[in-house]
Amino acid sequence: MRLEHRLGKLLLLTVAISSGVLGIGVGLITFSTFGAHQVSQSYCVLPSNVSVTSSSCIRVETVAQPLQGPYAEWGPIGGVLILLGAVGIPVLIILAGLFSFVHLKKRSSKSDSRRTGTYG
Repeated sequence: MRLEHRLGKLLLLTVAISSGVLGIGVGLITFSTFGAHQVSQSYCVLPSNVSVTSSSCIRVETVAQPLQGPYAEWGPIGGVLILLGAVGIPVLIILAGLFSFVHLKKRSSKSDSRRTGTYG
């Protein structure tokens, strides 16, 4: 099998694995929202001594708590996988490019030495 064909397969495998990692990460984040509920609290910021429902409240601030549910712990794992896939795709493509460059350079130097009759 030719080297260029093997490198193409390596690059395709790299992209496929990284895409799979991204897909699993997105799936875990989506899975973590099933059955979850959002808890939020609203406060009157300006002026601070009135309630949110008061007509004299000028500015309301709402603070949302993280999702709470039976699968909420899967969300951070999915986030790590997405980060791993997002960083891994460019790194693995760069490594595959360097690998192909080095091996194609070695191959071309061997074919040059065969033509000139010098080895080494």
